[in-house]
Amino acid sequence: MHGEGFSPAAPTGLPGRIDHHVSSQGEAETDSDATTALQKSSKNAKEAEIETEEVTEQCQLDEEEKQEPQPPDGGWGWMVAVGAFLVALVAPMLGPSFGVLFSPQMLEWRASSTTVAVISNGYMVMWKFTSSVSGTLTREFGFRKVAMTGMLLASAGLTLAASATSPATLFVCYSLGCGLGVGLATIGFLILARYFKKRRGLANTIQTTGVGLGRFLSPPLIQYLQVEYGSKGATMILGAIMLHGFLGTTLYQPVEWHMRRPENHKHMQHPHQVTLLPKHTEKTDTISDEKENTIHSDGGTTSLWRRVYNKVAGIVRAIIKDLSILRYPSALTLALGTALTISGHVNFIVMVSFAMQSTGHSLQVVAWCLFIAGLTNLLARICVSSLSDFSWFNMRIVFLSGIFTMAIAITAFPLQNSELWAGFTLGVFGCGQGVFHGLSNLYLAKVSGLGNLTPMFGARNLAVAIAFVTIGPLLGWVRDVSASYALYMWILSGLMSLSLALWILLPFTLTHCRPVPPSDVAPA
Repeated sequence: MHGEGFSPAAPTGLPGRIDHHVSSQGEAETDSDATTALQKSSKNAKEAEIETEEVTEQCQLDEEEKQEPQPPDGGWGWMVAVGAFLVALVAPMLGPSFGVLFSPQMLEWRASSTTVAVISNGYMVMWKFTSSVSGTLTREFGFRKVAMTGMLLASAGLTLAASATSPATLFVCYSLGCGLGVGLATIGFLILARYFKKRRGLANTIQTTGVGLGRFLSPPLIQYLQVEYGSKGATMILGAIMLHGFLGTTLYQPVEWHMRRPENHKHMQHPHQVTLLPKHTEKTDTISDEKENTIHSDGGTTSLWRRVYNKVAGIVRAIIKDLSILRYPSALTLALGTALTISGHVNFIVMVSFAMQSTGHSLQVVAWCLFIAGLTNLLARICVSSLSDFSWFNMRIVFLSGIFTMAIAITAFPLQNSELWAGFTLGVFGCGQGVFHGLSNLYLAKVSGLGNLTPMFGARNLAVAIAFVTIGPLLGWVRDVSASYALYMWILSGLMSLSLALWILLPFTLTHCRPVPPSDVAPA
């Protein structure tokens, strides 16, 4: 009787319901696990697909890069390097040689330290301000036309400065004329960066050797010319020597003429055979092409002034776009660090001549002390630029050591009480200066990349110009009020220390702040 109506498959009572609930819960958990596993599998499949697409895209980009024309990394690039050497030999020597070249006139005119600072810093302001737009001008007119114009202006300005009869006349001829010309002419590294890739350090060595050699030879050369031909004759001869840089600029052929093309693509009509610009900037080969095409499409009825206006407006827009790179923290830090460093050491070297003569040293002694600084500058430039191509060379550490060395030398110089101590201190200073300038452009290219090199070059020089127009005259006023060259130089040492702190912080801004995108501006 107990077996009737009993079915094991139909649980009754509390135990049966519990077993059924547990079984249902187990099945639900199993279904949930299966669903989760399926979702994870689908997610992994999607991630794998994305990674595959990224790898494929990178491979395609690498293949396209291999098919793109490559810089010659030699060939005519060495002739361009020789041209950059000639320009660097004669153009930048005017700034450090200002004291030796014009101190007799300035002392004769009884010019104050503020006046001296305005003239010397005015030259640097004009140079750096012009350099801030020279990269943009090269995209419109080409490297050769811009540099040739600059050398002619610099030579003419220095020749006219020989006839200056007052500080105001010297300011117009030297500060404005020579500054404008040198700013247009000193674009050698921009074109070398496009001719060279693997050997960029060696090419930079050739150019920076010219700068160091010019600063090394100019003080005794100027002193010799002044003894033989007088101050006016020496200045006119230097104006003629500047024309050797004009010969160097004639070697600045467009890099597109010498690009290396892959063997299997030499006979193909590749859309990028004549430009280094990426695809999305192909249409920006020249700044005002689009405007000019619009003008010509009107049947030639547009007047000449309209075309000139559009040309100038296009250049101004391009300059503003290039300088907008300063909105990025890393670019602003680099520009400020460079501005304080260059303003510090240039204002120091300008006042060295006046400071030493105030303590009884002759102009000949001053020239030989600057000769020592130029010699160590030259040797340091050659050394660090040559080593920069090696993988084991720590460019950043050596670069920072150059700034630190200059700061220490500037601090110690006012303590000098003999010709030997002055020569030793200036020799140490020249070594630090050579390290800084030997690596400055290379470090800039490394940090900014080739695509952002031209706008970063311009933005950096704009910051330097602003520093010269503010810091130089202010320090000249401090010197006049305090009548102390020591205080003047110790303030400069403090500015150098501040610039060192900014350079140390640069890697932090590169990694923790908004980076500069490679396509933010079009390369030249």
